[in-house]
Amino acid sequence: MALEIERKFIINNPLFLKNYAYDIAFIDIKMPILSGEDVIKSVRSKKLNDTTYFVAITAYYLQNEREKYLQMGFDDYLTKPLNIESLVTCIDKMHSTRIYPTL
Repeated sequence: MALEIERKFIINNPLFLKNYAYDIAFIDIKMPILSGEDVIKSVRSKKLNDTTYFVAITAYYLQNEREKYLQMGFDDYLTKPLNIESLVTCIDKMHSTRIYPTL
């Protein structure tokens, strides 16, 4: 399976999903001005692009952090520094939750 990646950097605007559909969005929890928590709350409350798989990115690794972010509305959780194995696992999880039409 080929993987096509298009990256966009969206800063301080949770409404970026209003006009675009993304398969996956990596959101830093400690962004300046607008935190990842604020972004996910806004996106989920406005039901913007319900099909996007949201991944919380944080430098903090505490035992209960993962569950906290999942309850907040994120679909997955990764810690910094990111590595290729964790990214691939995350993308595999995203694909396993999707139903794709058969050709």
